[in-house]
This record gives sequence, C-alpha cells and structure tokens, in this order.
Amino acid sequence: MGKLIRNTLFTATVLSLTALGLGWNRGSVGVKRDPAQIDQAVLASSVLNQNQQDFPLQLAWSRQPLKLGQYQVLTITTVPQAELEIVTIYPDGRSNNPQTQTAVADQDGQYQLRFQLDDFRLLGRFYTYVTAVSGGRVSAANNQFDLETWGLAGDTPTAPASAYVHPLLP
Repeated sequence: MGKLIRNTLFTATVLSLTALGLGWNRGSVGVKRDPAQIDQAVLASSVLNQNQQDFPLQLAWSRQPLKLGQYQVLTITTVPQAELEIVTIYPDGRSNNPQTQTAVADQDGQYQLRFQLDDFRLLGRFYTYVTAVSGGRVSAANNQFDLETWGLAGDTPTAPASAYVHPLLP
C-alpha cells in the first residue's frame, strides 16, 4: 500500500511540474529567433496576401525558372542595417531549411543569399517571405521561383558548364 501511495504522489508531482513547465515555456517561445518561430510569425502576418511596406524592400532572384544543379541568388534590397527574417518554403511545405534564416542588411541595404538545389524531390515552386525591421518600422515582401528539370521541350541550356557541380540526367 505504501508503494502505491508513493507512486501516485510521484506521478502527480511529475504531471503538475510538466504542466507548469509547458505553461512557462509557452510565454517565452516568441522571444526566440530560430527558423521555426520565424516561419510561424511570417506566415501568420499579412505577408501572404499583400506586401506591407513602411520602407523599401525588394526581393529579386537571379534565375527564374531554376534548373536542377544551378546556383540561385536571392538579392534583398532595403534600408541599411535592417534586420531580416527570411523564410523559404519548399514545394513539400517544409520551412526548416538552410534558406530560412535571420540576417542583417549591409551599409548599402543589400543582402544576398546564394544556394544550390540538386535534389529531384524538391521540384516545384519555392516561396520566400522576408520581413525587415528597421527603427521600429516593419516591411514585408515575398517572391517565388520554380525548380525544374533539364530536358523540357524547347530547353536550351544557357549557363556555362562551370555553373553545375555534377552531370544531371533529365
């Protein structure tokens, strides 16, 4: 009987401390700045419907559409030293990826993100949402690009051979 009471008290204590810990952690999640919180904050804002801009913010892709194995460069132009929250959503809905990050624009208001995509499972449309904060003002913008395979009808490769890491088969 003593073990039953002891185990019941222990279980009740663990459950109450777990509930207390979850409630305490829930209040501090918004303070953290990791990609999981960034994508939730950006997706919850009005950036999906329209670009909200208190100051200039522009996104430009170097290639549209992008072919497997090519490098893509995202150029963000805004005010100098703006804090940027960049969220890239893959075609399968994932946002926890190397292109989802926080950054700071340079003294000219520029930031470039360069990456390569060479996985056939990622074919489709990529969406990028950027929120910039500067001096208490916020601007948001979004852009998209498509990742395609080689060998589609009417395709003529225009990039030099050095732009690719390995040969790709359509």
